[in-house]
Amino acid sequence: MTKEKKNSHPVTDTTLVKGKLESFPYSKGILSQSLLSAGLTLDQAYQVAQEIEDQFYNRKRKEITSSELRKLTAKVVAKRFGEELSQSYISISSGPRTMQVLYEDSSLPFSKGILSQSLMAAGLSPEAAFAVSARIQRNLDRDKTRTITHDELRGRVSKVLEDEFGRTYARNYLLWRKMREPDKPLIILIGGGSGVGKTSISRELSHRTGVGRLVSTDIIRQIMRMMFSLELMPSVHISSYEAFKTQPQSGMFDNPVISGFLEQSRLVLVGVKALIERAIKENISMIIDGVHNIPGLIDPRQIQGAYPVFFVLSTECMEAHRSRFISRAEESNRSASRYLKYFKNIRTIQDYIIEQAEKFDIPMIDNHSLDKSIIQTLRLVTDKVAQFVDIPQFSE
Repeated sequence: MTKEKKNSHPVTDTTLVKGKLESFPYSKGILSQSLLSAGLTLDQAYQVAQEIEDQFYNRKRKEITSSELRKLTAKVVAKRFGEELSQSYISISSGPRTMQVLYEDSSLPFSKGILSQSLMAAGLSPEAAFAVSARIQRNLDRDKTRTITHDELRGRVSKVLEDEFGRTYARNYLLWRKMREPDKPLIILIGGGSGVGKTSISRELSHRTGVGRLVSTDIIRQIMRMMFSLELMPSVHISSYEAFKTQPQSGMFDNPVISGFLEQSRLVLVGVKALIERAIKENISMIIDGVHNIPGLIDPRQIQGAYPVFFVLSTECMEAHRSRFISRAEESNRSASRYLKYFKNIRTIQDYIIEQAEKFDIPMIDNHSLDKSIIQTLRLVTDKVAQFVDIPQFSE
């Protein structure tokens, strides 16, 4: 099997696929499953899904219709693996969809892609989610009726999940379906030092949960750099692990690295808190990741009018942490040399964030494996949301 290339494009928004029912983030996992059904091998399916993601990034494409995505995928398959597999994919992906899902004021075709995304949010792997979605579609195709209400559909899906995967997965599925139209926005805050994988986790979490708004605190810092001159606000004009250079010799901490980092973070968090207030006002769920999300400076209990979830990522293994900067440099325009030069400072900041997380009882995840970490992250977020949102049939 071809070794999977690590990929984490430095963007704050993922490409949205616009379907008739709703928009949802592009998912390599879901597309790969369609390609597998068309006869491609796992390696071939991944290559196609990765090329399409790369095209979105290189062309800075923020959205695409589901029809355009099918045509683009068929073109990539034909180019790489031949017209026969391309036609097989077109047949699989464009087959007749006669089952209509009835909503209060509309009816729309049943979508395996949208269902698969909800199932991944419930904790299923992309492979299992697609398999369940395909099974549900086959069952619907066998029905004599051509319509089903969305409540009936959710009931069928939750029963399959409870029977085959357990009660927790059924509860999680209904929970995330309810969060499609929340009464209050979901605000997911991810903290952690530089290079621990916050961007990768936030993007994958967005794919799984359908929370499409992603913002990095570094983007907020960049905006502040444009608004405030170096003389007026020097600490935002330099990286978090170099911010000590803008501080006087004496500071509130014995370690100047922490003093400079905290000074920068307090300024950036003004923008973070304003962003949260705006999201609450407009009822927009979002994921905000960044080194500046420091436990103690942000208290999720004080975020009113939203469902807040806050956790911290770390990479305890020093060599694994160091190697991430080298891998990241190979995939982007960011040089590893500056990060490695200040690696000691980066580790000092990570240690401080971990101490604060322990002090303020903020959950922590050691991100030594992306696959395992996303499962832990999804479970953590889902369990927290379950404390806010009531699913009557699953209440104790």
